[in-house]
Order: sequence, then C-alpha cells, then structure tokens
Amino acid sequence: MSFENKEARSHFLIFAYTSLDHPIEECYRDKVLSDIKNGKAEKGLEEKFTTALVGCSFLSKEKGKIDKATVDEWFLKKHNKISSCKAYEGTVIGLNGEGATVQTPQGQKIYKTKLKPNLKVGDSVKVHGDYVIE
Repeated sequence: MSFENKEARSHFLIFAYTSLDHPIEECYRDKVLSDIKNGKAEKGLEEKFTTALVGCSFLSKEKGKIDKATVDEWFLKKHNKISSCKAYEGTVIGLNGEGATVQTPQGQKIYKTKLKPNLKVGDSVKVHGDYVIE
C-alpha cells in the first residue's frame, strides 16, 4: 500500500526509524533522520519496517492509502501492544541543552529534541524511542 503523500511517508519513517533498538552510530542516525525530516529519505526505506508497514496498511485498507492519522493510530495505540519501544503523547515540562523532559502517561523522561528543536515548556508532543518526534 502506498502513502497518501510525502508528509505521511516522512511521519511513518520518523516513527519507525526512532524505534530501532540496535546500536547505531549517532551521527549516522542523525543524518538519516535529517534526510527523512527534509523529504530526502532513500527510496524503499519503509520496506525495512515490515511490521509497522503491514500494520499501517491493514488499518488503512478502506482508505486505500496510508495517511498521517493512520500512522499515529498504529504507533500510539496498536504498536505499543506488541513492541518494547513505546510511543506516547505527552507535555514538555522542562528543557535542557538538546533534551526535553516530557510528562507522558508512563512518567517523566528526557527525550532528544533534534527532530523538534524549537520546543517550549507546555508544548504537546509525541515521543518514540528516545526522541520527541512531533
């Protein structure tokens, strides 16, 4: 199944890429995430995230294309039931250097803000892995 637009594909890839649980060079991860954020992700990158792609495809069967809302539904609701890497909605309660302290239903944690650098205390965000992604 295809994505509704580039924004939906980028949204999917940021969620998916921040869930990688194997060690990867920080500079390489940052470059790939920057490419995704800037719409320059390599062709076919989403195919590396089979479970998430199948999940999103199933959820969007009636729509015919994967949209941003479907990506949110997969990662914020369905994915959390089968994965050890959780995604949550939360609120920024503090900022320090390259990190933000975010209050989620699971408690407080410091997340990297490289994908969302201009946060303010009180902002509503989505987090996944170690990153504020939106």
